[in-house]
Amino acid sequence: MMNRLYFMYCFAILNSKLVFSNGNPFMGYNVQQAEVHEFDFVVSISIKRYASLVLEEDYHICGGVLITTRYVITSAHCKCEGSGELEDYTVKVGHDLRNWEANYSIMSWKNFKRCCCPLYKRENTCNDIAVLKLAKDIRSKITRNIELPAINYSPIDQLYNKNATSADWGNVNSMLHPRYMQKVTMTTISMQECLRNINQAHRIAELNNDLPKNYVLESNILCSNGNRVPGVIPYTILGDGDSGGPLIIGKNQIIAINLGSFPVIGPDYRTYEQTMHVALSVHREFIENQIRNKGWIGCLGKN
Repeated sequence: MMNRLYFMYCFAILNSKLVFSNGNPFMGYNVQQAEVHEFDFVVSISIKRYASLVLEEDYHICGGVLITTRYVITSAHCKCEGSGELEDYTVKVGHDLRNWEANYSIMSWKNFKRCCCPLYKRENTCNDIAVLKLAKDIRSKITRNIELPAINYSPIDQLYNKNATSADWGNVNSMLHPRYMQKVTMTTISMQECLRNINQAHRIAELNNDLPKNYVLESNILCSNGNRVPGVIPYTILGDGDSGGPLIIGKNQIIAINLGSFPVIGPDYRTYEQTMHVALSVHREFIENQIRNKGWIGCLGKN
């Protein structure tokens, strides 16, 4: 019995050391560690995960954005990351995932249309946004002032060629994610440039039989690339766990949330993968209706 308990203890210690890393969730250029309190409105959405011997609590699966002291925007497909009940999910505030500042349970998780949106299925990508309502106001646990972001609902074509920042923790791989929040600077690009790069990736990787030769972007997708670097092809790729994080212009204007990078064609072709975000302008009515507690279609919890 003692040997079994000792083995479980060692496994737990090893596991606690494995889940954190100094690696970057983002891949590409301009990735840095965010300053403490630089993005207080960026949160971690976590789920309790059960291993064979120990209970892994608060496993980061997605980023999110506080838009009020009670509501969070994230990606709808983040609910697909785990099969747990709503009480298995939590929202953490803080820069350091090992020593988070506050932890909140979720009262409701409302997706735009479907409970789970399989990533990059064309009929679902336009629905990949969710609004979470916290069980308690963040001020119930945090007394200092947290500056909330402003939502910029500008049409997508007015957001091209903007310097933008994303912040999140992400996952380096299935066992590792950074302890501290990371950030990366990018440049938003037009839909035409995004499509041109995607189709170029198809030609280079010779994947025309697996992916559409003329891929069509949904009307709510905003693309970005790494900032222009002389002499190199710039790129930024989102890692697992970066979905739901914000795309920010200016000091704190949220214009979109992270969706992912496409097409997934392997490390040899990263410079041709495009980082995609769901623009908030298309979903303004949905977001504002959630804050008013009306007009929701799914998914979990009370209104």
